[in-house]
Amino acid sequence: MVQASRMRDWRNSLALGAYPGILVLAISWHLYLVDAHSLMVATYLPVFWGVLAVTLLEIFTPERQEWHPTRAEVGNDATYMVVIQLLLPRLLAFACVVMLVEPLHAHGWITEGYWPHDWPVATQVILMLLVADFFRYWLHRFAHEYAFLWRFHAVHHSVPKLYWLNVGRFHYVDKSLQFLLDAFPFLLLGVNEQVLALYFVFYSINGFFQHSNIRLRLGILNYVISTAELHRWHHSRVSKESNTNYGNNIILWDTLFGTRFLPKDRKVEALGLQNIHYPYSFLAQLKTPYIDGINQRETALLGYGEILRNGLIWIGMIYSRIRLWRPLDKASRHPRASQLALLNTIMVEYRATRFGREHHFGEIHSHRDYVDHVPVQTYEDLRPYIQAQQETGKPELTPVPPSMYALTSGTTGQPKLLPVLEVTLRQQRRNQRIFSYLQYRHTPEAFAGKMLGIMGAPVEGYLDNGIPYGSVSGLLYLNMPGIMHGKYVVPPEVFDVHDYELKYLLILRLAMAEQNITYMGGANPSTFLRLQSLITGYGSQLVDDIRNGDFFRVRELDKTLQDGLKTTLQARPARADALQAMLSRQPLRIADIWPYLRLLSTWTGGSCGALLGQLREVLPARTRIMDLGYIASEFRGTIPVSDTHAGGIPLLTDNFYEFVRKEDWESGQRVFLLLDQLEAGQDYYIFITTRSGLFRYQMDDIVRVTDWYHKTPLLCFIQKGAGITSITGEKLYENQVLTAMQAVCGEWKREIPFFLLLADRDNAGYEVYLESDMANVTFAKRLDQKLADINLEYEAKRDSGRLGALKAFALKPATGEAYKQYLIQAGQREGQYKPVLLQYKDELAFPIKDYLES
Repeated sequence: MVQASRMRDWRNSLALGAYPGILVLAISWHLYLVDAHSLMVATYLPVFWGVLAVTLLEIFTPERQEWHPTRAEVGNDATYMVVIQLLLPRLLAFACVVMLVEPLHAHGWITEGYWPHDWPVATQVILMLLVADFFRYWLHRFAHEYAFLWRFHAVHHSVPKLYWLNVGRFHYVDKSLQFLLDAFPFLLLGVNEQVLALYFVFYSINGFFQHSNIRLRLGILNYVISTAELHRWHHSRVSKESNTNYGNNIILWDTLFGTRFLPKDRKVEALGLQNIHYPYSFLAQLKTPYIDGINQRETALLGYGEILRNGLIWIGMIYSRIRLWRPLDKASRHPRASQLALLNTIMVEYRATRFGREHHFGEIHSHRDYVDHVPVQTYEDLRPYIQAQQETGKPELTPVPPSMYALTSGTTGQPKLLPVLEVTLRQQRRNQRIFSYLQYRHTPEAFAGKMLGIMGAPVEGYLDNGIPYGSVSGLLYLNMPGIMHGKYVVPPEVFDVHDYELKYLLILRLAMAEQNITYMGGANPSTFLRLQSLITGYGSQLVDDIRNGDFFRVRELDKTLQDGLKTTLQARPARADALQAMLSRQPLRIADIWPYLRLLSTWTGGSCGALLGQLREVLPARTRIMDLGYIASEFRGTIPVSDTHAGGIPLLTDNFYEFVRKEDWESGQRVFLLLDQLEAGQDYYIFITTRSGLFRYQMDDIVRVTDWYHKTPLLCFIQKGAGITSITGEKLYENQVLTAMQAVCGEWKREIPFFLLLADRDNAGYEVYLESDMANVTFAKRLDQKLADINLEYEAKRDSGRLGALKAFALKPATGEAYKQYLIQAGQREGQYKPVLLQYKDELAFPIKDYLES
């Protein structure tokens, strides 16, 4: 009895005195050794002694018996301790000193004066604890509150038990961020090595105890130090409990900001993550944050080279956020000032060109001056300047020669050649990186695996003066950063293939060989529906090709491309077997071939939106679709800020925007508005001025203000201005037709792959041509009624009999694809394909009667 009582007293004494006693002894020993030995010995010897003491205490006075680690857990956590806690900080410190501190000193920027070096060492350590823990507190808190950071920090919370060695379990990204806040600033400030060493001793011993499986009762210290009793609640599986006690060394900031949590009437229960399938091994956990999951099978698909590449991409995204996105975000708070500053820059840059001289750019100092001096321009107005500059090389339209020309179809039968300057390419590269960052912010797992991008050919030919013309998006794809090249499954040379079906079959063959495609991008939803159609028609043949390392139409390719594909078209028998097994059960879909697809980026507005329902049916359920934004051959107009907003933020530091209300423009009024003068929900014709020689350029596009980002409107493309018809004064708009068609399809619970609504002026009525068996009188009546509900003038003209009843005609399957190929062959760019779904019948060149069902 007495012996048991003494044992209890001894354990209680240890619970109260072990932490402060060992910490004081370690620090005292460190201070003693500093005078007698090297600083390294004086630092690490007390820490190693602390490790031994904590280990013995865990054995003899554990908090929980079930928290004793297995041999495998010890090995795993030891790997973290060596790689993440010992090696990584030294590598980061070396890199920071060599790449930042020394260059700054070499340029005369001395930072040591900002730190109180003359204070006593102990006082400096206390200051360092306060400052470092303040930054670490907020980083730690943000890591719990923001999904993007949590992906990396979840590694630390994956442990189902606490003991001292798993204090080092951090993802290298998480640890690198910590280093930037609690070590790098003090290296930059030149804090004395003795201060850093003493801080390290306290930091280490406290960390060992903080995670330890030791029975501790620390009383008043729980109000000062971030102790084990507090930190155990931070590792609770209950998120309400774990989102507390963020302090790394001290708990003062938690107390100040209201996140300290220590119930007196109970102990923490289950530890770890709510996702019990989270991988536990070192290598698997390094991969996990880069994919959506936590699925062991998905994790295994990433090679370790891919892990490194994903880490570098993550660093690149941080750069894009700070250096590229933040200036645009800042400009969106002051749209008028940003736009007028840009207009002044363009006027100065172009005043010496012939166009600038003729329009008195030197006299333009305001938007009013600009409107007075420069009339609205079409391409045909600018064509003489562009052609003259091509022929003479003189600055007719642009102050410097174009680097290339963007080729697109024109309204007169002649193609448009739009100047692309070096500044334009820099803007496009920057904007693509901003868009990638915004996509990454919302769906980071989309960047974990391989990517499929479908672009136009970067160079389609050369003018007589040797300047190339082609696709800007293709050129950006060709010249993307090296780190991204390994992500994409289709080499840029493939987009030079002219045969439409051959090109898409080759794209599909290369993509089908890779299971772990997590991102797809292409201008039009019809592109991906075309891939699905080819999967249905050629899936079995392509599976055989993957098994044999072949492509059944390879001999039709250019010899250079054949040679370039030899290493890419490798035999993948295991992948072929998996595809064949799926094919034997059911027809293949995109969702079956690429089950880990997380993001598809394509146009969702205007006529393209009509295909989204059909596209979603073949995608994995978890795939998000994000709009590409308002993009044309002439310029990039917006960047979507998320996948939930229909609109995008205008690139107001690149392009000068003017608008006229849709009703005003069509009635002949010309009241030009700037971005800050627009109204939510209103539709506008848009006119743009760019740094590549387009001035008050009439895009003939209608955009809508969907929302606001700070003080800047978010814009969504609605339709081409050409998508308007009026036979008897009804003024029917393409977006009204789309709305009516979607409503009828929703009622019938059917999707229509393709349709055209034609205004028959000869017979004063409308005809709808459907690639569907719904083309009957009942459908025509219902669509007619929906159009009347949406357009009051249409209803009035129908009621008066001036407008005849709508008629429906059935089209053969794949008519939509034939229509697309017809327009591409006629000169429309594949990457800019947006079908005009509402047209006059007598202006339709496509032989639609040849595609009618008999």
